Amino acid sequence: MNVKSIIVGSLAIALAFGGILFNMSDSEQAVYSPRTLDNGGLRGHAGQAAYDHFLRADLNTGLIDQNLVEQARQEVLARMKSQNNKALLGLNWTQMGPDNVGGRTRAVLVDKNNSNTIYAGSVAGGLFVSYDGTATWSPFPGQE
Repeated sequence: MNVKSIIVGSLAIALAFGGILFNMSDSEQAVYSPRTLDNGGLRGHAGQAAYDHFLRADLNTGLIDQNLVEQARQEVLARMKSQNNKALLGLNWTQMGPDNVGGRTRAVLVDKNNSNTIYAGSVAGGLFVSYDGTATWSPFPGQE
């Protein structure tokens, strides 16, 4: 190969690569732009009210259905009045481990292919695994 063909080939590759980058930069991409007072943002109580409405409104209609709000309120009140409201809400917890390390659990991951395999990461840095649906725990291999 001679120097001229290397230069021409390199130039062709550079132009092709530049064209690809140029096309990528022209495509429309969603860009985050925070709301300001100039583009519809609100401050103070009006801003909080708009945010609360956004959280509670129906995604399709953009409206808050007061009948559904009242139905949810009544369900909550009924559960609060119940003698066994913790059991009704499914909040009966049993300590199952990992119990050989102090601290808090920072993350829990259930294997999507096998729900009996569960990983727990602690704040202290330990990583534990249970292969039997949390009946027993052991340090993750390599963490012993």
